[in-house]
Amino acid sequence: MESPENGSKHLVRFNKTEAVVSHRDSELQRITIDAYTNMKSPITFISLISGDNQRLVTSIGLNDDEHAHFSLICKRVILQLGDPLVILDTHKDKTYSRFSAVSAPPFVRFYIGISLVDRAGYGLGTLCIADTIAHKEAPDLTTLKQLAREAERIITNW
Repeated sequence: MESPENGSKHLVRFNKTEAVVSHRDSELQRITIDAYTNMKSPITFISLISGDNQRLVTSIGLNDDEHAHFSLICKRVILQLGDPLVILDTHKDKTYSRFSAVSAPPFVRFYIGISLVDRAGYGLGTLCIADTIAHKEAPDLTTLKQLAREAERIITNW
């Protein structure tokens, strides 16, 4: 992830990305639907992240108020640049059990997040799957990773 002194450069990238996203919402919504269908979890969304700002691009099963609770988890995902964050049971995870997405609506118990990265390696946002029921094992992430890469291509195609 880039250093704070490059923050203004990242903000320019973020603003360009938002402009592209606003014209490509239907394509990103299709990716969200495909992820939702493939993972069979009640919450699926794509968000953009810049500093303290997180913008919900597309979602299924999540309203704007609930999305705000995901901010801290998604910020951790974006730092992993490509490595999925999988939390099978948030109540058993010391780090995430205190996060507001877990302790307040939508009361997340299971979470997968994959960072969306541009060609220069800057983290732009996340593709996330969540459930209110804990899972015993991680699902196959092949399709979800492919969908994340497709979302990256759409978002960065300016």
